[in-house]
Amino acid sequence: MAPSEGAILPMQAGPIDIIYDVDLTQSDSHLMEVTVRLTGLNRRDVRLVMPSWTMRHRVRHFGRYIMQISAESDEGEVLDVSQPALGEWLISTQDVAEAFIRYTVYANEPTPYAAQLDGSHAFINPAAVLMYLPDLMDMPVTVGLEMPPGWSVTSSLEPTFDPAVFRADSWIQLVQSPILASHFQELFFTADEMNVRVVLDGALPGFNVRGYQQGLERLVKKCIELFGIRPSDSYLFTVHFSEAIVNEAVGYPSSAAIHWGLHSRDTGVESILQASIEAFLHSWLGGMIKPDLDGEIDFTTPPVDESLWFLDGAAAYYAELLMIRTGLKPSGDFLARIASEITQLQNTPARTSQSLARASEEVWYRDGDWYRSPARSVNHRNKGFLLSLYLDLEMRGATENRQSLDDLMAFLTRWYGGGGREYEGSKAIVQTAGALVESNFDPILERYVNGTEELPFERILALAGWDLRMVVEEVAATGFRTEAEGSQSLVVTAIEDHSPAARVGLRPGDRILAVNGSFLVGNLQDIVAVSRPDDIITLRIRRMLTEEEITFALGMGNRQAYVIEDLPEPTSLQQAIGSGLLGGIP
Repeated sequence: MAPSEGAILPMQAGPIDIIYDVDLTQSDSHLMEVTVRLTGLNRRDVRLVMPSWTMRHRVRHFGRYIMQISAESDEGEVLDVSQPALGEWLISTQDVAEAFIRYTVYANEPTPYAAQLDGSHAFINPAAVLMYLPDLMDMPVTVGLEMPPGWSVTSSLEPTFDPAVFRADSWIQLVQSPILASHFQELFFTADEMNVRVVLDGALPGFNVRGYQQGLERLVKKCIELFGIRPSDSYLFTVHFSEAIVNEAVGYPSSAAIHWGLHSRDTGVESILQASIEAFLHSWLGGMIKPDLDGEIDFTTPPVDESLWFLDGAAAYYAELLMIRTGLKPSGDFLARIASEITQLQNTPARTSQSLARASEEVWYRDGDWYRSPARSVNHRNKGFLLSLYLDLEMRGATENRQSLDDLMAFLTRWYGGGGREYEGSKAIVQTAGALVESNFDPILERYVNGTEELPFERILALAGWDLRMVVEEVAATGFRTEAEGSQSLVVTAIEDHSPAARVGLRPGDRILAVNGSFLVGNLQDIVAVSRPDDIITLRIRRMLTEEEITFALGMGNRQAYVIEDLPEPTSLQQAIGSGLLGGIP
């Protein structure tokens, strides 16, 4: 593919210039053609790498999507290309001042973690498409796109004279700035002098665009009020509606990417708003408020962060709470959410053996179906949500409702985000919360973050005038067990007699390739967890040399669950703490 004059900046003298040209014109093939133009070369060889993981803690090995890599000099000389390791390529550039490296990327994964190209749109998570030079990750880069006629493109990256060309200060900034190209609709509003763009791609029948925009504006303003500092001067939300069964949102320092499937269980504005604002919260939690990780970022080796429970758990906690504080959901929904999170944790046997810190460190294993089973691991986001609630109520209880988790968030933003500092793990978070209310919170760290003691739900909820009660509820059940086979399939290991799965002919040894159309088979447990008895599930299976789809209704099981109600005679302080938490007071 020849470099496009319209999408490539002129060659500049001096240090190595890194320019990417991404050709999207073969949209129906799902193939992106990429050219990496390197100028100012003065080295024997160039090492190019595809990341193994994404900023949202998912191991992906994007090198598996690369095909047909070649290289040549500016004079047309073919350059040697070798592959010393998986996801790495070495280009011989001795005596060459300028080189063009070309390769093809297969892009057809409908999630914000990867990339997709089809006849209607292109979504690019740069980590899934653009190779990087490990020793030049801090160098500025340019990205140009060639698109089908009539398409527009948007990104939070710095624009240039050409609307299809963007600049980034570094490759790190580039991978935190997704790109969307399609026939999209744009909305605009301003929040605390921050210009916000909302791009809607695709169509969701019955979707209330005006309601979404108005709700998002209220939520964004409430977030900025909470943290006290806006994340950037401008911000971009991209919302892509697709045929896939996917409900995922990813937040970055100055943008958020939301992918919502037309066939998802919940397609209401309320749910999409909550996913959007949770992604936006990550612009602070993980964006401005960042942990101090040892060494430089290496996209071939995932970093270990024992405080990830805070980044993800507090984001989920505040996404739910801000929906209440803005009037977009009734306060009763918050109590129901707390009860649901407690139910999930208390039905996780691993809570007595795996600490929250360890669950945060091992989050990289979560694509494994066995690892994500309740017997093996704690969901760090689930327990992180509950520990955020615990800290909030403890801070309010220690100060008679004068200080709360809101104050911790504002302080962390000023001290770490505004000061360009990085915090030193869970210890810094928990001890700072204690220092703000002049209490020793070290036991919280020892017992509930680094230890496996049960959270004292009854005592902590009583601070807000709430009572916890146990009930028995009916839940969906598959009627079979599986084991992971690599990252692409699950093997059925056992079937319950007379279960719906047994009646439709599912057998031990069958390999599950897709669940409800999603090829992320590790999502099987998540899909069942949000389903109800008699809901229909479709499995694509391979048996011997043939593939087929089987559909059946989920069965029923029972589990211990919890509900939260108001205490019959709360004190005035309990009432103040409860209403203060829900209303954002003080």
